[in-house]
Amino acid sequence: MLFRKRNGATEAAQRAQKHSGHRTSEAGGSAEGNDPFKAVPVTALNVEASEDAEGRVHLRMALEEKSGIKEYLARKFGFRRAVMANLDERGSFFWKKINGARDLAAIEKEVRRQFDLNEEDSRRATILFVKMLMLRGLIYLKVPKAQ
Repeated sequence: MLFRKRNGATEAAQRAQKHSGHRTSEAGGSAEGNDPFKAVPVTALNVEASEDAEGRVHLRMALEEKSGIKEYLARKFGFRRAVMANLDERGSFFWKKINGARDLAAIEKEVRRQFDLNEEDSRRATILFVKMLMLRGLIYLKVPKAQ
């Protein structure tokens, strides 16, 4: 899965968590005692997803404008700070399964079936991919409350 990161992705992740009103986990982690695969991925605000002719997803999220000469010049010349990610076939399939209700376990099983992966590799890839998306502020996780 190919990613390009721009400055401010961590800020975007913090804003998404703050505005969501949900208890969220750290990248790739989970609330104490919970299975990380019970968490539900949710796309962050302002994430734009587009699909190319091959079905691959391209993500873009504009970051908040800051003050300063560098930002002023960027605005004047039409540059926008953004987090961008170009997903491969598996990443695109995974992204399309995120609906704010389906947990990671369900998505992981669908990816495993679609791409004929073994369970260990599929679970590891799911955690790594979710971690990368979270670090870029493109998704956050709703973590179910411990029983």
